[in-house]
Amino acid sequence: MLGMIRKLLTLCCAALMVSLVACKGNADHWGTDLDQGLKEAGKEKTLALVEFTGSDWCPACIQLRAKILNTPEFREWAADNKLVLVELDFPKDSKKATPEELQKREVHREKYGVQAYPTMLIVDSRGIPYAAVVGCAAGAKEYVASLEGALKRAREESEQLTKAETLQGMERARALANFLRTLNEESRKYCERHTDILKRIAQDDAADETGIRKEAERREMIRKQEKEFTDALGEVISTVKPPKTIPAMREEIKRRLNENKDLLPEVRQFMYQVLAGSHYQLMDKQGAIPYIEAAIQELPNSPQVEHLRTLMKQIQDEIEKEKQTPAAPQPSGTPAAPAPPTPTEQPTAA
Repeated sequence: MLGMIRKLLTLCCAALMVSLVACKGNADHWGTDLDQGLKEAGKEKTLALVEFTGSDWCPACIQLRAKILNTPEFREWAADNKLVLVELDFPKDSKKATPEELQKREVHREKYGVQAYPTMLIVDSRGIPYAAVVGCAAGAKEYVASLEGALKRAREESEQLTKAETLQGMERARALANFLRTLNEESRKYCERHTDILKRIAQDDAADETGIRKEAERREMIRKQEKEFTDALGEVISTVKPPKTIPAMREEIKRRLNENKDLLPEVRQFMYQVLAGSHYQLMDKQGAIPYIEAAIQELPNSPQVEHLRTLMKQIQDEIEKEKQTPAAPQPSGTPAAPAPPTPTEQPTAA
């Protein structure tokens, strides 16, 4: 009997400690295991903040931890929102993480496509990332403000998915398709690659009346073609030495535009933007404009067009301003610099 009482007391104390941690909202504790953090988020019916950091080598990461994440203001905000906090650290000091831990974190980093440190993701218990905040801020107040709007949207989208999952048949298929369409590109990509949402839609919508599977297949093809393109440019950069690197890149882009008739318009638009950037980078602003125009013509109704038109107007304004700025006088006896060569590239690959 005494042994049973001791066992019950031990279980009660353990439960009390878990309760106390949950009441604090984990604001004073950052877990280091994402899988465990997602389980906790599911149990508490809340969201998780996942920080990708380099705690002993990344200046912005060190500043974020010292001046923001360890402040009472941030801790209070995290506790009030009952957020689960997870730190995925990639330190240089081998004593701070085992090879197994680093390998597991690297899998998560690749899955979420994290390219910069620090990156803070807002994810739900399913692991779906709804928003990302990259870098540091001036202080806790500013950083919390940047997270606040993202957290609100994340809750709304997560609740939309939860509601869709309660439906049946075509009603569920349409609700899940609408959910995917409301997400930003990175969130949607994660759902298509790492969840079974498309599979569940297919079960209810075998004929693809929603069109969501066709959209997903097209996006995957765009990603595949863009990766092939960027890999090819990477090969040029690694094998062709300056100053021949950029001319070689331009030739590779033109060759692909000419020879690959299966390139999707989105990819061709991207390639024209790279061509424009290659001219602008070398201060050939006039040479960049035809390629921006070609990118606009490739997909006139794409979301990129407004940005491209703004960019073209900015470059044109810079050119006009430079025309109106008198050239600096040459010192006596110094020959004038030769005029830059006239660009010969055309905005089409033909």
